[in-house]
Amino acid sequence: MVLFLSLIAAVLLLFSFDEMVLSYLLAIEEFLCVFLIGCTISTIINYFTLECEMNDVIITMVVSGVLIAILYNEKFPIPFEVFNIVTLITQVALLVFYWQLPKESQQVYLTKKRKVETPASLIIGILIIILIGCLMTLFENTIAESIHYGVSILYISAAVSSLVFLLLWRKFKLNPLKIAKIFLAIAAIGFLLNVVLPSQLRFIALVLMSCGLTVAQLSALFGIIIFRRWPSRYVAPLIIIIAVITVVLHSLLLMAFTVQEQRLLYELYAIIAAALLLIYFLFEPYLTNVWNKDTGVNKANNPALDRLAPQEQRIVHYMLQGYSPSEIAKALNITLGTFKGYRNTLYSKLYIHSKRELFEIMNNEKAED
Repeated sequence: MVLFLSLIAAVLLLFSFDEMVLSYLLAIEEFLCVFLIGCTISTIINYFTLECEMNDVIITMVVSGVLIAILYNEKFPIPFEVFNIVTLITQVALLVFYWQLPKESQQVYLTKKRKVETPASLIIGILIIILIGCLMTLFENTIAESIHYGVSILYISAAVSSLVFLLLWRKFKLNPLKIAKIFLAIAAIGFLLNVVLPSQLRFIALVLMSCGLTVAQLSALFGIIIFRRWPSRYVAPLIIIIAVITVVLHSLLLMAFTVQEQRLLYELYAIIAAALLLIYFLFEPYLTNVWNKDTGVNKANNPALDRLAPQEQRIVHYMLQGYSPSEIAKALNITLGTFKGYRNTLYSKLYIHSKRELFEIMNNEKAED
């Protein structure tokens, strides 16, 4: 229904109306498009696998990056009618896509009787990554608009960085969620350079920031990861609410800083980008573990577990799920001291010294001694 209404609004925008009617139609179209984004994310979460969504992200970023770069180029201004025709084409394509979908999802949703083995801290951490990622997209677009040809540079660079992402994933067999960590580090450097470089060289910062734009498009993929752990109908609406919150937050930031305080605003952007990198670094092993399980990279029975006693194997299971030491001790009905003893023993048996090394073994990234 929303798609049909949006399509009607887009068709009406092709006709000549007075300025007030056109402004109302445009506002309605933008409002309906927000709902369409929500419908798309909900569809991805309910129907896509992680690998399918990763392909979707790359294809979308390449195609939309080139398209946005062309439509927003400053050399040859594109008429509004062309924008609207492109909108109509994409909406018709969406209509065909939704028509082909099964009428009912096969997903089994969370109920009161169904127990979920997921610590709240892990879900909250992933949601924070989504929130800051959405903010970074707004930051990058704001910076791009302040640079000559900035929008075109940002989105062409994002299309290229997405192709590099695809090459690293498919050709060199790197885990995409680890590639995302590298891309976020490059983007953070871009935000820093945007503060220190002279205005004529800030386009270099935009090229680096485009890597962050690619990673920011993984919101729906992170939504799938949340849904794997917390199969609730509210996952998709929650992501949309987060996106709306980021728009409001960024609008408040822009109102709080004057043009004379622009450098201070850009410094704040850089700090937030660095915070996202840090948070992602902390949660990346858990995200990688979910990816490897979903795509079959992890072995069903990791040989390393054969060295461990049953209780130690249970502890490893809870650690990989993201539970804290106190939560694991409570779940296994043991004291915190006993848990630490088991943990130290299993670390010794596996010849490791940290949880990150444990993830490397379980994700088949570290050779067994």
